[in-house]
Amino acid sequence: MNNKHIFYIALAIFLMAFSGCEPDIDEKISLPAAPTEATFTVADLGDNTYLFTNTTEGGFLFQWDLGNGATETGEEVMVTYNDAGAYIVTLTAFNAGGHAVGSKSVIVDEDLVIMTGPCEAGTLMEYLSNCDSKTWKLNPADGALLVAPADFSQIWWQSGQGEVDERFCAWDDTWTFTGDGKMIYDTKGDIWGEDYLGFDFACSPTEDMPDAVKAWGDGTHDYAASDATQQLELIGVGAFMGIPKAANGSEVGFPVAGVTYEVSDMSQNAEGKDLLTIQVFYTTGNGEAAVWQFTYVEE
Repeated sequence: MNNKHIFYIALAIFLMAFSGCEPDIDEKISLPAAPTEATFTVADLGDNTYLFTNTTEGGFLFQWDLGNGATETGEEVMVTYNDAGAYIVTLTAFNAGGHAVGSKSVIVDEDLVIMTGPCEAGTLMEYLSNCDSKTWKLNPADGALLVAPADFSQIWWQSGQGEVDERFCAWDDTWTFTGDGKMIYDTKGDIWGEDYLGFDFACSPTEDMPDAVKAWGDGTHDYAASDATQQLELIGVGAFMGIPKAANGSEVGFPVAGVTYEVSDMSQNAEGKDLLTIQVFYTTGNGEAAVWQFTYVEE
């Protein structure tokens, strides 16, 4: 028997032995079926405010399109519609097997009437608007933009002169408050762009904002100022001060229906101009309580 025959016999024995051993096979993971339909309930809370509650079983992520340009996440969301009309509310519910979509129509009969009350001397509303018209800009001083733990035990980041220079397009923005409860936001044609706005980190033309975030651009919104709680509520999709993503409870990547700020300080600078400091509290991705703080100076 020559070497060639010996090689083939050895190879055959090896293959027979190998085929007789069954490799370990991981057990297949059984995924649940995707939901067949996303379902939810609608509760009319009055004053053009509605509560939407998911009823889809087995989901772990719920995305809402509220039909007014705003989106939200969570099993339960609440929205106030400022204008009369028909709004198509769409829920997308996800589970491990896939997702499903469901929609309902909400009919709003009348425009929302914002009851601001008369502007009176010594009130927060007077401080914001002079009971006529008053315009504010970000204060060109260190800390005009600031983020920290909710207890201010440290400062995670704050703006300095470098940001004032680099982000000139943010420091030239104006917020004008009127005595009849309106807030007019003017970008002066450009904004500070970031990734969640669809831009690189640079000053960018307002007109180039993607449709999904255009509500954060120039606009007129309602506001309400409470002396009892020392809160400033901006009302309307895309209404904000400071930076767009800072919302109540979380940082967002899309315009929401409004933001309520805590007014933490009203004072004057060395030049005798009014200063306004406001705060919005939220929870970070790792569950830590945090705060964004913004300081403005009257123009």
